[in-house]
Amino acid sequence: MLSDMQILVEFARSKNMIEAANKLGLSQGSVSMRLKHLEERIGQTLFEMDGKKKVLTPFGAEMARIATEAYQRLQIELMEASDRLANPDRLAIRIGCRKEIFDRLVTRFKVENPLIFQDMNHLQVVAALHNRSIDLGITHQVPDSAELIARKLFSNHTVIGAHKKWGHHFDDPEWLKNTPALIYKLKDPPFIETYLAKYGLMLNHVRVAGVCESWPALRSMLEEGKGFCLMPSEFQGKGGDCRFVDVDRNILPEQNFHLIYRKSSPLKKILSHLKF
Repeated sequence: MLSDMQILVEFARSKNMIEAANKLGLSQGSVSMRLKHLEERIGQTLFEMDGKKKVLTPFGAEMARIATEAYQRLQIELMEASDRLANPDRLAIRIGCRKEIFDRLVTRFKVENPLIFQDMNHLQVVAALHNRSIDLGITHQVPDSAELIARKLFSNHTVIGAHKKWGHHFDDPEWLKNTPALIYKLKDPPFIETYLAKYGLMLNHVRVAGVCESWPALRSMLEEGKGFCLMPSEFQGKGGDCRFVDVDRNILPEQNFHLIYRKSSPLKKILSHLKF
């Protein structure tokens, strides 16, 4: 069934009402009535008379232009969606997650599909999955959504570390206050605040020496002797002049990372069989 907006678009493309009616397969009277109803719903004048000929007003012409562009975009999206459904094994998989997680896993994706990565936090991943701007998310929380499927990928526990020049009195409140602290994207995740609270401290009790955008950058600052930090165990590395201790998991439980994708995804079969 044709919408009134589609009729407006065809009228704008045609030379006159008769031509528009013929292209639409409707009577001239039906086209005229539908356009009048559209004008009444919008509450703006869409047409005016130029002699005996009905033409679009400037507002009507702008409405027709916007509607034409919208229908063109819709046609493109429908064609792309059809292609995705017909040929999922040739399509790029759009992945949203933290960069350091993607860097860790990229060589382990056992698929032929091209991979397109976007750096996102948990909330951004969930929003992007719902609005279909990504196909797959990797995040440490399982979204509360009946539309999404979550598969556990791996677990991480937290360690606290410092360069040997500072010692490693990680359970001493005075040491924590007097040793510079290195933080990953302040409060994302809230490792430092949770850990300090165990020892009766708050973030404003310690000297923050740096806030980093990635765990590898934080590890580099740690190796340079800039202070102490908490980080996922996978980034602690081995050897060197830094000492790490596992954090009590009653203070900071393990983080479980999951693959998240839509139940309705045309890539569902591929995503459900991903192996790492």
